[in-house]
Amino acid sequence: IIYTHSDDTLKFQTANSAAATIDSSQRLLVGTTSAPLDDVGARIQESSAQGCSFVMHRNDTTVGNDDSLGLVRFYSNAGSSNQEHARISGICDGTAGADDKPGKLVFYTTADGASSPTERLRITSAGLVRVPDSGKFTAGAGDDLQIYHDGSNSYIVDTGTGNLVMKAAGSFLLQGAGNNENMVVANQDGSVELWYDNSKKIETKTDGIDVTGEVQCDSLDCDGQVNATNNSASSSAVYARNSNSSGPSLYAAKSDSTLAFQVNADGTSEFTG
Repeated sequence: IIYTHSDDTLKFQTANSAAATIDSSQRLLVGTTSAPLDDVGARIQESSAQGCSFVMHRNDTTVGNDDSLGLVRFYSNAGSSNQEHARISGICDGTAGADDKPGKLVFYTTADGASSPTERLRITSAGLVRVPDSGKFTAGAGDDLQIYHDGSNSYIVDTGTGNLVMKAAGSFLLQGAGNNENMVVANQDGSVELWYDNSKKIETKTDGIDVTGEVQCDSLDCDGQVNATNNSASSSAVYARNSNSSGPSLYAAKSDSTLAFQVNADGTSEFTG
């Protein structure tokens, strides 16, 4: 142990070589005699040609699930009260044994107005990154994009300026989580498909749409030609029915909206010249 008055340093030597130094700024220097970072707040500094590592070791042969392996805690004396602002915790994440060391990292922060930290994020031994319910993954200076689960539902929320844009190199599929059934399929430079119970019902085409099944609507307004084709010998190409017996089943108008012809529910017809 060597104390040098000229620079007010205290050196600890092993094998006649400095192992650790406490300098005049009361910084602990390991593997070096001069601070790599000239900052009085950097109280512990280490230097090594092989790179440095900080090791925390729990010397316990019966480490179990959720046992703490080490903590890094961040405190301040704000308001003359030494309390914790944040914490990083290394924890055993399962049954541990020889050659089997499952672990997780848990990150905590203290909310504004609180005095103790709350878990905000964890990385599990399976590599899963989790946030608690109502905790949010956000992006943007104003937290413009938010992804979260509130305990009941999951949300993707865009609260910023501009659009929410989703891009796919091939096709974009919206599927059911439980059975991987298609709900929406959007093909690049191609069709967009709507599915019902894993059965395709609507598909866009270059000349319009293709509908499989029945189309039900309160009204139908066609600006172009209507072409009804049916290849079945047992049913008609066009079937028109009015559930109100007093109204017409089929009505056609001229360009000036006056009657051209009308088929009534009782089977009679009306034509105008």
